[in-house]
Amino acid sequence: MDFQTIQFLALGDSYTIGEGIKFAECWPIQLASTLQSMGLPVSDPTIIARTGWTSDELIEAIERATPESCYALVSLQIGVNNQYQGKDTKNNQVPKETGIWQPVRQVRAI
Repeated sequence: MDFQTIQFLALGDSYTIGEGIKFAECWPIQLASTLQSMGLPVSDPTIIARTGWTSDELIEAIERATPESCYALVSLQIGVNNQYQGKDTKNNQVPKETGIWQPVRQVRAI
């Protein structure tokens, strides 16, 4: 089976970037490396994440970054800082109209 490169987008906070560890040791880099070593055509991840971000700050960062690729693999780890900072956690869902989901145009099983 011939695959095109699977574009990988990792979104989140300190859990995504691996606060306190080397960049090469953060889990999105490790995942991409492992999949690549298995022969899967996965790109190095585009990472939009920062320690301390709430879901609102992540949405703003995505809108500023305007990712242009079509991502087939997307991870999302966010929300713990909403709770830690005492923000309302009852409504942690991201509305579709924010545009956060626009980079996710195509999904395919591998």
